[in-house]
Amino acid sequence: MWKPKEIIIHEKIQDDPVARGIAEKCPEVPRQYVRSARVSDVKAASKVLAAAGSGMMDRIRAGKQVLFISPASGNTVDRFHLPDTRVICPDFDRLKLASNGCFYQCDGCYLKLTYRAAFPFITVRAQYDKIARQIEVRLSQSSGPVIFNSGELADSLALEHLTGAGRRFIPCMRKPFNVFFSRSGQSGLPWAPSGLRRAFTICAAPCLPPARNCRAWSGTCSLCFPPDPGPAKSGAPAENTA
Repeated sequence: MWKPKEIIIHEKIQDDPVARGIAEKCPEVPRQYVRSARVSDVKAASKVLAAAGSGMMDRIRAGKQVLFISPASGNTVDRFHLPDTRVICPDFDRLKLASNGCFYQCDGCYLKLTYRAAFPFITVRAQYDKIARQIEVRLSQSSGPVIFNSGELADSLALEHLTGAGRRFIPCMRKPFNVFFSRSGQSGLPWAPSGLRRAFTICAAPCLPPARNCRAWSGTCSLCFPPDPGPAKSGAPAENTA
């Protein structure tokens, strides 16, 4: 499982279960502490970013190894609206568990150049109780289906082995009949939430067929493409390759 080369923790949430859990899973990873979530302060605290080259791609690659654990903001759950009438873009609900939240090295990733030069590190948010309350408020405001997009700026499940965010929040959505959790990216769902009958996990693009030797995409979504079953079990008939 992937681990960062450096963890930066906001002092406000250093004792939060999320921060403690990540630190316990990465005991060998150096940790730095900051008093604000400002990009400039996080960058200044990072020894990995300081050692990176001066080129934009150097900073992008280095940032994929830096994990910043941030407090939850007041708009971790919000609704995206683009007021610019020159662009047609539908409104949608966001569950922003992570920003730039992907460590894969996909050649075709547009976010590499869109955001990482300005925000060259991965951010995950702690304070899950606060985020859960924001979800409850949003659900109380709607009588129809709600789709939370968690993959706008992240691979929604890439960091699940460290944060456990999916395990925490997807079950929150089983009570309403028509709540949906939209996720995108290259990571498959390694677990099945028990009792999850009325909520649905929607796998959105990009989802590509498996290409184990393809350099362009580092993984595929197992929700859409089942994993390779491997060799036949002992006693099972061999595949006819004649």
